Amino acid sequence: MIAVIDKSPLSFDEFIDWYPHSGNRYELRRGVAIEIPKPRGTHSRLAGDLAFELGTAIRHVSQS
Repeated sequence: MIAVIDKSPLSFDEFIDWYPHSGNRYELRRGVAIEIPKPRGTHSRLAGDLAFELGTAIRHVSQS
């Protein structure tokens, strides 16, 4: 049996309907769903630091 692969580009709505909730991250690029690796090393640390600083700033502003 031959598997038929649909090569037509995905719309945003189709991408949202398709998106698996497996813990993997995907983005839609020119109609193609692409798996995005998790940040590692310095990138991961900087993302965590930025999230912490943003959270601190938001709490500070909301208390004013």
